[in-house]
Amino acid sequence: MTVVIKRSLSSLEPYDPGPSPRDLSRSIGRPVVPLNANESPFGHSRMAEGRILKALEEGLNRYPDPLALELRQALSRHWGLPEDCFLVDNGLDGVITLLGVTFLEEGDQVLHGKLTFSVYRSLAERFGARSVEVPMKEDWSLDLEGFAERITPRTKLVFLCNPNNPTGTAFPQRELEDFLRSVPPHVLVVCDEAYGDFADLPDFPRTAEMIAQRDNLVMLRTFSKAYGLAGLRVGYVAGPQQIISHMRRAKEPYSVNALALAGALGALEDHGFLRSVVEQLSKGREELQRGLSAMGVSFVRSHGNFVFIPLGNCSHRVFLGLMERGIMVRHYGSPGAIRVTVGRPEENRAFLKAMGEVLEEVRER
Repeated sequence: MTVVIKRSLSSLEPYDPGPSPRDLSRSIGRPVVPLNANESPFGHSRMAEGRILKALEEGLNRYPDPLALELRQALSRHWGLPEDCFLVDNGLDGVITLLGVTFLEEGDQVLHGKLTFSVYRSLAERFGARSVEVPMKEDWSLDLEGFAERITPRTKLVFLCNPNNPTGTAFPQRELEDFLRSVPPHVLVVCDEAYGDFADLPDFPRTAEMIAQRDNLVMLRTFSKAYGLAGLRVGYVAGPQQIISHMRRAKEPYSVNALALAGALGALEDHGFLRSVVEQLSKGREELQRGLSAMGVSFVRSHGNFVFIPLGNCSHRVFLGLMERGIMVRHYGSPGAIRVTVGRPEENRAFLKAMGEVLEEVRER
């Protein structure tokens, strides 16, 4: 190949989503239970669907609103921040990429947990920045003191995933306040709260309130999880107006399609649907955790819509055994663990049954 790619991309592997549910089903000859992608199993809001159908009736021959004004106004009412404090993009992946486009120079540093959302690491590599991993605490939670100790003059972005994916741990308001006091003004702290709707931590950070008091703090949220719109890809960032203004300079003008904007607006308006999903998810999460406890399986108590299960050397065998039984989970080879998404009651029971069978096979070997 004569065309030379960026040096920073030379060692970056493309994202591998693994087999799709349809491919796995064909391979094993049975229906599968997809509990590997942290999607909501409870469908989407009918108000969201109504908004989408209305937008479809109005026609798709016009470009969508590049500023997502109506959705940003609704987000303003929802969070109590001015509409200029919000920017909407193509899923949180799009928002995170936009943070890199806006703020990262070659040689900058990006801080993130050692075991967290992998896009933070790939973001640094894509822009020629340095990815700095902060070791996890013994309980698999983020070590905010460790983050503070690793900040240098070259640190540009700090990603705090709360609740953390894949471990499900969460930190409270007090810990975030203590950490922010140690952060110099040149560092942008990114609180990724993609799973924030599921957190049952009594003192979960009131990040939106803190944004009004700080110039270097932003919050990420998504419609892919609790709102059940993963197929539409709508995420947003809330932050100080100056930060959002800088990001808007780098944003693609029509990055969110008209149907996605309409669906997100309807979902945000349907408070009853969101409450129902969170309640069902919470019950399902407890069902999974009780079932694992009954089997004597250690897990990390979760604040997300998933449960992280450290298994050590047998993790890959367990992962393959579950796949053979049509149960799709996420495997993490380096720490030796799996992550299972909370499903519907029948899906949770199917996972627990298969998990028991697989563990019995592993123990017999």
